[in-house]
Amino acid sequence: MLFIAKPAVNLFTQDTKVIELTVYYLIIMTFASIGLNLYNFTNQSLNALGLASKALKINAFGTFFIIVPLMIIGSRISFLFLISGLALGQIIVGNISMFYAKYKLSPKRLELLL
Repeated sequence: MLFIAKPAVNLFTQDTKVIELTVYYLIIMTFASIGLNLYNFTNQSLNALGLASKALKINAFGTFFIIVPLMIIGSRISFLFLISGLALGQIIVGNISMFYAKYKLSPKRLELLL
């Protein structure tokens, strides 16, 4: 991503500040996608098991109590901190959801559900 980001942004603008912020955004969001993918995988698994209410609780808790507050705190500082707050929030929520899936959905509990 680091090697493609700047040339790709140069196709759309020549403004150095826009290029700089966009490159930072792309780099930060590359790492944030790890947490987002963990988060989505767990929610899809819970939905497939018929546990949509648990997926909703993880989504609501993660969005309103972790991601949004970190973004608000970051936005008070700068745009890069806002994006970093989003990335950090997604990574935290992704880990929380994987912890939930690993420890709360043990094989014995899954046998009871199926």
